[in-house]
Amino acid sequence: MSFEFLHSSQNDSTNSAIQADPSAVPARLEADVLVVFFESDGLRGPIVEIDEATGGLLQELYKQGEITGKRYECVPLYAPQGLACKQLLVVGIGPHNEVDAGVLYEASGSAARRLSGKPRATVGFLADGNWSNEQLEQAVAGTTMGVSGEDLYRSEKHQTPFEKTIWLQTPVEVVQRGHVIGDGVKLARRLVNMPPDDLYPETFAEEAATIAGRVGLEIEILDQAPLELQQRRGTQPPSSYSSHYHSRFWAFFGCLL
Repeated sequence: MSFEFLHSSQNDSTNSAIQADPSAVPARLEADVLVVFFESDGLRGPIVEIDEATGGLLQELYKQGEITGKRYECVPLYAPQGLACKQLLVVGIGPHNEVDAGVLYEASGSAARRLSGKPRATVGFLADGNWSNEQLEQAVAGTTMGVSGEDLYRSEKHQTPFEKTIWLQTPVEVVQRGHVIGDGVKLARRLVNMPPDDLYPETFAEEAATIAGRVGLEIEILDQAPLELQQRRGTQPPSSYSSHYHSRFWAFFGCLL
C-alpha cells in the first residue's frame, strides 16, 4: 500500500511528521537528538551558538581532533551540558567552499539513517541560514530518505521513522518542498523494488490513483478498450506481455487542481 505524500494535502504543517520552526532557539529544543552540521574549516554559522551554549565544548573537541568535520562523519555527544536535547549529533560536511546541495543531501541522510536504527520521538536538524533554498530542500529530502530503508518485505524493520522531525531556522515552504522531493524518490524506489507479481499495470494504476488523490492531481486511467484503439491509431505500441499482464490499465496524470 502506498504511504508516500500522506501529509501533502495538509495546510497546517504542525500536523505533519516533518515540520519547520524558523524561529526556534536551538539550545532550548527539547528533543531526543539535535543534529548540527560541522564544516572541516572550523566553527561558523549556527553551530557557534551551540558551542557557546555548551561552554565551548565543540571548539575544544575540534582542537583535540575528536571532531574533524570530515564529510559524513557522525559524532554523538550524550546529555550535552547547556542544551535541552538528550543527544547532540555532529555531522561533518567538509570544507565550507565545497558544501553544495548534494553534500547536504548525503549528510542529512547519513544522520537520519544512523538515528533511525531505534525508535525516537523528536529529532531536530539545525540548518544554516546561509544555505540556498535548493541546498535546504535537498537537506530535507535526505532526511526523508534516510529514515526509509530497504524493509518493504521484511517482517522486522531495520529503520524506524521519527515520530516528529523538526527543521530549525528553515522556512516552512522550503521544508514542505524538500519533504515532497524526498517522498517522490521514496515512491520511485519502492515501485522499482516491487516484484512483478505485486506491481503490474492494474496495481500500478491503483498506486497512481492513490497518489493523485493525495496531492490533488487529476488522473485518467485507460482500460483495455481505449488502449487497443490507440494501438490501431499507431499511438500505442502493441503489447507482447502474457495474458496476466496484457494491457490491463495505464495511468495518465493531469495538472494540479
